[in-house]
Amino acid sequence: MFLRPPSPNPTPTYPHPTPLSTLAPFLTPHLPRSLPLLRRLQYTHSSPHAHIFATLHPSTLSPLQKQKQTHSHNSTHCFAALYADRTLFPETEAYFFSTYETLPPAQQAEETTKAEASKQLLALLHAVAVADTEVGLPGGGSGSEVMVLGSVNECLLELIGGERVRGMKPVAVVSRKSVRIGDGDREEEGGGRGAGAGSLRDISVPYRKWLIAAPSSPSALLSSSEEIALPDGYHFDTVRAERGEFKLVRSRTEIPRTEESLARMGCVGVRFTGDGGASVASEGQGDEEARAEQGDLIAWAFLGTQGSLSSLHVEPAHRGKGLAKAVARKLVMRLAREPEAVGFRRVEGIEGMATSDVALENVQSAGVAMALGGREGWVVRWVGVDLRCVREAVGNELE
Repeated sequence: MFLRPPSPNPTPTYPHPTPLSTLAPFLTPHLPRSLPLLRRLQYTHSSPHAHIFATLHPSTLSPLQKQKQTHSHNSTHCFAALYADRTLFPETEAYFFSTYETLPPAQQAEETTKAEASKQLLALLHAVAVADTEVGLPGGGSGSEVMVLGSVNECLLELIGGERVRGMKPVAVVSRKSVRIGDGDREEEGGGRGAGAGSLRDISVPYRKWLIAAPSSPSALLSSSEEIALPDGYHFDTVRAERGEFKLVRSRTEIPRTEESLARMGCVGVRFTGDGGASVASEGQGDEEARAEQGDLIAWAFLGTQGSLSSLHVEPAHRGKGLAKAVARKLVMRLAREPEAVGFRRVEGIEGMATSDVALENVQSAGVAMALGGREGWVVRWVGVDLRCVREAVGNELE
């Protein structure tokens, strides 16, 4: 049973308006576990309503700075950090990281360690809940109190939701539109379930996070200088808004996406122009680019805001030709060669690193990840967090 020890002092949280300078140096030593949050901080598109909170003060010296000053190679400081943007409805609104994820199992099992990590994570969620009480959110109504938190390491679930998490029935897609709200869903108080008990409203099926090495690394199966060949009649291109192709992409997935967010993501598409493509090219447009622009979009992949391969799809009539692997390879190579072109600012130490979140039963997508040199990482979930419950629970502890 997880019992929270009494704590007279609330856990402080601090905003980080320039996270790549004040927060990224603390996240990079914890790669690859910190990669989803770090990639989200790198992502170039962020609204004025986004919040970046951490239990570290922005003026705290990074491990590298401490090492230079004290010649110490060890840093035992535990912390948690979060990115949240409630205006991203109906998509994933938040990501967070805790150093608890990096601890060995024996240390994770210690009650005092659990309690401290739980306090930090709930304090971050409380900071968002308080900050957004007066913000007009899209998709209002009772569901606006729920925030979709993405790519959550399974080891953190009970720290934010209590033991109740073990009995929750997973759903295919967690969305603020579909979560259940109401006092009837809340867990009974007490029972050693922690301050966050009852704060989770929905939980997704489990996903395996595959880690895809940068093309320049020794473990990669592709080189950043490698050219990728496609079968005759197929050509690389992009997904084009003027042709209404983002609507096509949305129609092929259950994951909630808006056309606006898809347009901001890095992507690679494949078009089919027939045998060789020459028959559909206009006169004077016989080069590769012109032929590609003429074809129908039949395969695509996007790079999500947390650096994960997303919406990878090949139309049924064109499967079995290696197109899924080709389009994914092309996108990962673009991330390594020119991260700015796919929406990410450069951060030293993570060049070209990507991930792929694959449902445990999805053998085909796991095969694509393996073909990219991916290795199996940890298991993650998407959850719906009831911020009203967090406000009440954490607020009661502070009284």
